[in-house]
Amino acid sequence: MKFWKDNKTDNEFELTHEEVLSRFYKWVNAGEGCATWSLDRNVRVFLTAREINLGVQSVFDEDEYEDFFEVLRQDGKWRDIY
Repeated sequence: MKFWKDNKTDNEFELTHEEVLSRFYKWVNAGEGCATWSLDRNVRVFLTAREINLGVQSVFDEDEYEDFFEVLRQDGKWRDIY
């Protein structure tokens, strides 16, 4: 999945879906996110959250996000959280 750290075009990087999933669950287990928000909103907050809060601190490719979100939905671990 393609990202741009701090919304800067010269700060492009990529993470695999597995890396993003792993980081998302670490973020959730650290007490971030909100159980009353939708899964989509939690993931979007995580992706844009500051790294100090275990987020990715980046903007992302929306088309690739849809693919990642489907992988997350199929993963199913999030059901224990939200």
